[in-house]
This record gives sequence, structure tokens and C-alpha cells, in this order.
Amino acid sequence: MIYFARHITTPKPKTNNPMKRWILTLLFALGFTLSHSQQKNYKPLLDTFLLHAQDNFKEIATEANDTSVFSPSKLQADIGNVKIARYPNVTTLNWIIPLKQSVDIQDMVKTFIKEHFSDTIHFKIVTDGTKKEGYKTTNIYELKDDEKPLVIFRTILYKGEKNNGNFTITIYGK
Repeated sequence: MIYFARHITTPKPKTNNPMKRWILTLLFALGFTLSHSQQKNYKPLLDTFLLHAQDNFKEIATEANDTSVFSPSKLQADIGNVKIARYPNVTTLNWIIPLKQSVDIQDMVKTFIKEHFSDTIHFKIVTDGTKKEGYKTTNIYELKDDEKPLVIFRTILYKGEKNNGNFTITIYGK
């Protein structure tokens, strides 16, 4: 009698169904892949932008429009909008990212700045404003012996109204 009661309350071991195991493994791998695909690495794109700054973005700039300073870039990111601006004294690349989509990119750019511009002999990093004030800028100046320091890289965090804030990365051509 005891054996019978024990036999009823103890669940039978599940049979190993290879198809079920394969589907669960596939779902796990798919979930893992999708969760990590959201965190894209934009450092190679920023490196490419810096390389193109050496020739004032000529290879990636589209035809200039007579009515606007800005023209689209041939190189685009999957988040935000990349534009080339031509001013009389400088050409810039401007990557404008909606604030809600820029959280991971902001952290990545901080690391990028530390890796590329931490040499205090050749570069100076100046920040202004705070997130509480609604804006924060970071300017990287290139220091040369006999010349005035030039801004070569800038980030601007602008909170703005509810949905119109952005994070802008500006790279200056040479």
C-alpha cells in the first residue's frame, strides 16, 4: 500500500524528446542573440568618421545643396542622422541621435574619448553644463605648439522639451 501511494505521488521522469530540447535550445539562443544585438558597437563607425575628417569628408559627402549648409553623408548609422555641414572656414560631420536612443552611445562615446584623446600633451577636454541644466557639451581641442587650440571633436547633450532632445556628435574636418 505504501508503495502504491508513493508511486502515484512521485511524478514520472519526463522522456527525453530531442525535438523539444532542440526547440528550447534554439529559442534560448535566439533570445540571447536578440538581447545582445541591441547593444551595437559604434566605435568602428567613429573611427571611420575620424579618418574621413583628414580630407574634410570629401569621400563621404554628397553633392552640396545651394540652399543649405547641410548635405547627407554617404555613411549613415542605423540610429539618428549623419549630415555633412560646409561652412566658409570648416567642414563638419554631425551625427544627431534622438535622446531616447542615445543612452548606450553616450557611454560608448565617453570611452571613445578616453581612448583617443586622453593624451594631455596633444589634446584638451573641456566640458560645460550638466544634465540637470538640460545640456552638456564636451569639446576636445587639439593643441599645437605655435597655433591656437582647435576644436576637433564635440558632443552636445540637449534635453529640450519632452520628445525633441538629442545627443549630437560633431567631428571637425582638417
